[in-house]
Amino acid sequence: MTQAGLTRRQALFSVLVSGVALPSWPLLAEEAWPSRMIKLIVPSAAGLPTDVHARIIAETLGERLGQRVLVENKPGATGNIGMQAAALAPPDGYNFAFVIATYITSNPFTFKRLLYDVEKDFVPVAMLSKAGFTYIVREGLGVKSVADLTAYIKANPGKLSVANIAPGSLAHLSFEVYLRSFGGKVEMVPYRTGAQVMQDLWGGQVDLYPGPVGSTRQVQANGKARALAITTIERHPSLPNVPTMAEQGFPGYDYFGWYGVMAPKNTPPAIVERLNREIATIVTSQQYRERMIGLGAIPGDALTPERFLALYREEAARFGPLIRSMNIVVE
Repeated sequence: MTQAGLTRRQALFSVLVSGVALPSWPLLAEEAWPSRMIKLIVPSAAGLPTDVHARIIAETLGERLGQRVLVENKPGATGNIGMQAAALAPPDGYNFAFVIATYITSNPFTFKRLLYDVEKDFVPVAMLSKAGFTYIVREGLGVKSVADLTAYIKANPGKLSVANIAPGSLAHLSFEVYLRSFGGKVEMVPYRTGAQVMQDLWGGQVDLYPGPVGSTRQVQANGKARALAITTIERHPSLPNVPTMAEQGFPGYDYFGWYGVMAPKNTPPAIVERLNREIATIVTSQQYRERMIGLGAIPGDALTPERFLALYREEAARFGPLIRSMNIVVE
């Protein structure tokens, strides 16, 4: 045995015989954290926007923590598969979930059988960034503002076709809030991917798409579609010429998706707090802000676990009744 090993054993023995309580082994583990690779479970397929954001965070966190942060993709069932895997992962500080708003504030109300319980299975770490939506119309529709859109829908009830990738998603719900403000009726057309929507929007097979900001520049580039409005309270830096809904007669209209990190329930609080501090440092950096703007997002402001918790509880309280009134149920 080495001299260091003898010294440690002698120290432990002296504490034991003196009757002084030893710190628990989990506490010792927290003090040494992280001592090995960390796993970030992403309930999305590789290459999609959620995965891209997750890898940016994983890479930067790994550099700060001195340990690799491995992204493990577990797609399926609108995030249910990955979220269940994260909920069942050991709460040892080496397993975390990369989440989006839909998994936390929409899925609990849209799925008949949810494979996880947000409140019982997870604790919040931090929100990373938020991303609004843009209401994009095909150019041939002749609609150039939200006022024009509202007039068109009123004059043609049920005629406007609206692409819907995920029923109950925040993009869908934000548009429903707009419709209900004046009793508008449209035809919701189901789609599987954003790429399919883009092709049909350009081709005139669908009229409108409540889509992520990141896709708007591509859609407008060929002149076959127009962004009418952005759903956040402020304009996005990458789309300075696209006005907000609030600027077009809908005061207080502020809807956005977000990205965040959560931990399995019972993860040591000291580790959650440490990870929160590291994330806050990353999210408030200029480099991160520039990368997020390039992807159509902006850094989030719910940087403490308490503020993050309050955010998604408020959203659940706001969107839950709306989802139920729409009778959206996913088996």
